Amino acid sequence: MIRSFLIVPAILFLFSCQSGEGDKKSLAAQIETINRQCPKMVDSETQLLRVQFIEPSTLLYEYCLPSLNRMDVDTQRFRENLWPGLVAAIRTDPGMESLRKKDMRFEYRYLDRSKQLIYTFKIQAQHYLKP
Repeated sequence: MIRSFLIVPAILFLFSCQSGEGDKKSLAAQIETINRQCPKMVDSETQLLRVQFIEPSTLLYEYCLPSLNRMDVDTQRFRENLWPGLVAAIRTDPGMESLRKKDMRFEYRYLDRSKQLIYTFKIQAQHYLKP
């Protein structure tokens, strides 16, 4: 059974407003800094394994939920519980403002204790930009 925990994109990128190659270098440096601290528990049930930039504009966050076995997870309920919080955090977090302005895509991959995929959330600008 899924607990009613909410995992938000707690990692803030203070992404510069430059354009082009400077952006990519800045983002790569920030990702490298974060990944040096991984794996890292971000709350009592969630471990950040890594962050990755996928060209042209996707940030991938890979999490592990060490207390869960994917066979015990109702993926529809998992999605229903986490989707609103993930989108809301991207939409409102001041630290992600520059990423929103760049229409970044966000991918959140959740793995179980055996590193088996539970669910992947793919969030695009149309999901987090206010209508």
